[in-house]
Formats: sequence, C-alpha cells, structure tokens
Amino acid sequence: PCTTIEFIIPKNGQVKLELYNLLGEKIADILNEIRSAGNHKIDVNLNHLASGVYFYKLSAADFEATKKMLLLR
Repeated sequence: PCTTIEFIIPKNGQVKLELYNLLGEKIADILNEIRSAGNHKIDVNLNHLASGVYFYKLSAADFEATKKMLLLR
C-alpha cells in the first residue's frame, strides 16, 4: 500500500502534507519542509493503515487543498 502524491508549487516556500482519518483526526505529518518552485512527487507508504477513506491536506504559501484518498488492501 504505497501511493505517489504529485503537486506543483508556484514559488519557493514551506510545504506541508498531512494525513487525516475520516473523523478528521491527524494521523501523520508526511512532509514539512521548504521546497523549490515546480513539480514534485512524494511517495507515501501507508503500510501501517487499515483499509478505508483518508484525507490529505497540502499547504504551500497561500495555497491549501484537501483531497480524499481511498486505501484498499
């Protein structure tokens, strides 16, 4: 159970990627570092999680997005 999350950031800055369960509880901080502008890929290992619906939140500069993810085993 591994997935790749791809994203583009328009300018250099702090990037956070957080994983939440269906109840809105934060499960993990996947990424929290300064990244350069451009395309990025993050490989995420979800081996420790049960099958179900999860959300990941990407925050970069003045941008924030939350996406749904379905984990099937």
